[in-house]
Amino acid sequence: MNIIGLDFDNTLVSYENLFHTLALKKNLIPASLPVGKVYVRDYLRGKELDHKFTLLQGEVYGPEILNAIPFEGLINSLDRLQSKGYTLKIISHKTKFPYSGPKFNLHDAALSWLSKYEFFSREGLNLTRDQVFFSPSKEIKIQNILSQNCSYFVDDLPGIIKLIPDPVVKILFNTDASLTLPNSLKMSHWSELESLLPASVSYVSS
Repeated sequence: MNIIGLDFDNTLVSYENLFHTLALKKNLIPASLPVGKVYVRDYLRGKELDHKFTLLQGEVYGPEILNAIPFEGLINSLDRLQSKGYTLKIISHKTKFPYSGPKFNLHDAALSWLSKYEFFSREGLNLTRDQVFFSPSKEIKIQNILSQNCSYFVDDLPGIIKLIPDPVVKILFNTDASLTLPNSLKMSHWSELESLLPASVSYVSS
């Protein structure tokens, strides 16, 4: 019971400011629009500019990703959990290229972000490349969660949480206090994750 599976986009990586900044730079939104991915998406959809959001998302998850930041408390929380004997696996639903627009390599971009924040560094979290899985579909993501023997899985999407079968302990990462799901735990800040897990575990092969 020592493997924690982690989603990538909007779970490890916070894009809230980046979506707003890039949309402003491209004159897609008014400066008065609140900061956040959902606000940008809903504004463009309201203007029937869904394709603009799709292109924007390709840039954010691609060449602009290094301007995104980790969620507050993320690195320290993961570091402490590893020191207690937990093993981390990053399992993301991520196609190699955007659905439309320029063919940015989204897998390479994500790995560059992980490298920037020392996920692979011996001085950082010291993960290996075989602890990172990019899944081309939601179904394959769920299969990877199970095949990697995740005891816990953290994801920001209720839709993914609902797909994960027992006995995996499902943890929804969402700042909306009113949003709860049956048969799952909830956290709104990375500092809360430790309190949801056993205090320590035995080291076992992953």
